[in-house]
Amino acid sequence: MLARTRSRNIAFASLGLYGIVRRQAQLVKCDNCQLIQLNPRPIAPGNILDVGCATGSSLYPCGVSGSLLDLRTRGWNVHGCDINPRAAEVGQGMGMDIRVGGITEQTYPISTFDVVRFNHLLEHSRSPKDNLRDGYTLLASRPI
Repeated sequence: MLARTRSRNIAFASLGLYGIVRRQAQLVKCDNCQLIQLNPRPIAPGNILDVGCATGSSLYPCGVSGSLLDLRTRGWNVHGCDINPRAAEVGQGMGMDIRVGGITEQTYPISTFDVVRFNHLLEHSRSPKDNLRDGYTLLASRPI
């Protein structure tokens, strides 16, 4: 996930995030810096691009957790792209803006999104560096 943040003093705790996401927050302490934070961290709604989103209905355990459908109900402006045309079509049928193709093929204006999420995608990419570069150019200059 790429996001510009106001604070550079953010710690990310690894708590076995590959599993079911709980719908509640808990306090966690970073073993490295002793920072205590909420997990998941609350983030005000904004614009999100989910790269490799499939239909947009899968749960992704990360800082901005939830499916695109779930995030949309919480006030986010959701966008996605996926190389599977059928998956994109299903998401479009649920009223979501899901485009066919990878991030390098998209024509979103630069500085459009507060969050660009690559969940379980980069390890399957032919060019992760290009994906991250393109995602970075799409990040808004304002921090969340």
